[in-house]
Amino acid sequence: MSSGFKSDPRSFDQHLRDAWIELTNKHFQSAEHVAVFFGVTEKAARNWRDGVTGPRGGAVAYAIKNVPGAAEKLLGA
Repeated sequence: MSSGFKSDPRSFDQHLRDAWIELTNKHFQSAEHVAVFFGVTEKAARNWRDGVTGPRGGAVAYAIKNVPGAAEKLLGA
């Protein structure tokens, strides 16, 4: 995954969407697992994993704090 967003902040949305999909698919067995972990509906979790919608800031912060490697993956660090 490219770090092109470092030179173009507008591309960060795309990076974050792709990184979130990868993170939720790598660290969680199913949408149900994502829903329980983040306290969201199963529909929201499916939408996150499919890239239909993305998480709000609270879920991103929770992932950064509680999922190994999330900060590096999501922030492109």
